[in-house]
Amino acid sequence: MKKLTTKPLIAFRSRFSFSIFLWSHPVRISLAIIILSVMQPELKSLLNMITGVEDPLNSFCVFLLVFLSCVGLPMITTFLEYRLFSYKFYEDHVAFRHSLIMTEQVKIPYKTISNIKRSANWMQRRHKLVNLQLSVKTSHLQKHEDGHILYNVPNSKALHKKLNYILKTYHHKSAA
Repeated sequence: MKKLTTKPLIAFRSRFSFSIFLWSHPVRISLAIIILSVMQPELKSLLNMITGVEDPLNSFCVFLLVFLSCVGLPMITTFLEYRLFSYKFYEDHVAFRHSLIMTEQVKIPYKTISNIKRSANWMQRRHKLVNLQLSVKTSHLQKHEDGHILYNVPNSKALHKKLNYILKTYHHKSAA
């Protein structure tokens, strides 16, 4: 029996972009703007009451508090999660690790992957990033399902060609 190498053929990580984060979460941005426009006077008076001082800096503190709670904290957690997303392609499977709180290692054998598709919105294309979708065959009737998506990976034709080459090579070896 042939021993498989433990060193990955390709390894890469997801990349975080502040502008892609803002583009992907318009509800959070809208919520922050609504809270600031509607509740800013009440929040400022509450802050004045708590501190006991009528300070013009309280408006800035209210803005900072609302921005951090609606946008800042989710952005920081997304940044940390993307720092943990790592993808490794071995000779017979792809393995990736994700999640900030519970680190989970996922392994997908190549025999279940039918193809790899690339997709990107205009903001991802601007930052030269892409989502890779691994289409997975299910066990019953060999039906193709969406499978797993590898988010915000570097968009290079060389990487995509190499991934398809690895997949085709594996399927060719297993057919022989």
